[in-house]
Amino acid sequence: SYFRAELQTEVHDALVAQRSAVLPDGDKYILYTVKNEHAVRHEVQVGIENTHEIELIAKDLRPGEPVVVDGNYELSDGMAIATGKKS
Repeated sequence: SYFRAELQTEVHDALVAQRSAVLPDGDKYILYTVKNEHAVRHEVQVGIENTHEIELIAKDLRPGEPVVVDGNYELSDGMAIATGKKS
C-alpha cells in the first residue's frame, strides 16, 4: 500500500515570484520590477522554492510590484521597457 503525507514545518508571510523572474548573477540573485515603464534591479536572497515559484527575501520589494518574468536577462537597471499593458 501507498500513502501520501505533507508536513508543514514552518509558516510565515513571504513574497513569491515565478522562478523565471529570478536570475543568477555570480554569487547572488537579481530580479527586475517595473516602475514608470523602466526596469528596477533588485538584489534578492532566495528562500523556499519549488518547480514554479520561489520565495524572495529583499528589503526593497513590496507586495504587488510588477515583476519582469520574460526577457529579464536582457535588462539593465533603468532601461526603458514596454510592459504590454494597453492604456
